[in-house]
Amino acid sequence: MQELEHAQPAACSAQAEQQAPSRAPSAGPSGAAAGSLHGGGSEPTCTTSGFGTRPRWAIRLLRRLALPTALGLALLFGLGAAGGWLGVLQFLHRTPFGATDAVFGRDVGYYVFTVPVIAGAIGLVIAVTTLTLLATIMLYVLRRDIIVFRRQVTVEPSARLHLAVLIALLFVLVALQVYLVRLPGLLYSTTGPLVGASYADLHAQLTGLRVAGLAAVAGGGLVLWGARSQRLARNTVLAVGLYLGVSLLGVALYPTIVQN
Repeated sequence: MQELEHAQPAACSAQAEQQAPSRAPSAGPSGAAAGSLHGGGSEPTCTTSGFGTRPRWAIRLLRRLALPTALGLALLFGLGAAGGWLGVLQFLHRTPFGATDAVFGRDVGYYVFTVPVIAGAIGLVIAVTTLTLLATIMLYVLRRDIIVFRRQVTVEPSARLHLAVLIALLFVLVALQVYLVRLPGLLYSTTGPLVGASYADLHAQLTGLRVAGLAAVAGGGLVLWGARSQRLARNTVLAVGLYLGVSLLGVALYPTIVQN
């Protein structure tokens, strides 16, 4: 780790030593003026952080690309969300059907007008959060706030907290998607001989989805705990494994066994 962290500082120190003679001012006012003309005010090409050296050119490039990239992504997401205007309009002018479903006891209009809007909104927020997380990881890697060395991931404290909040937010959004979208979606299930909730859906998959939602919430808490205990990478892997394991067993395998 020390070799990795001190490789770039050595290069920057050598560069500073090469520029030092040209920055040394001569005696007298004329010498001071000559020293300033020969690069006395030149900026260093690297900045330092707690984990080593940050390349200044990368930081400048990211700052220049940040606004155009954000505007471009906002335009793309806006165009994608604009296609759901009809669903939003129907949601705003929704009316009850006067009939309730036998599983959750909600008015049928809820599944026609409200659930599609909730599904679209949660999906959009998940996509934005995922892109934000990926971009943040790339930024921290370039800034050397994240260092991967010999199967060990070291993250600077403020970066660790930032990443933990984003990852935990993703888990919370997944839990909301399970409870607000996937559970009502069982009423449109096609796993049985007819369209609608089958025996396996009501007695197996319904329970599996509820447990998967709890696993997602627990995963978010595990990630936040990892940020506090300086084990963010390990706890994130455990959280993902917990959610995928519960989903595989409770949502995929167990309902299939019951259905067969």
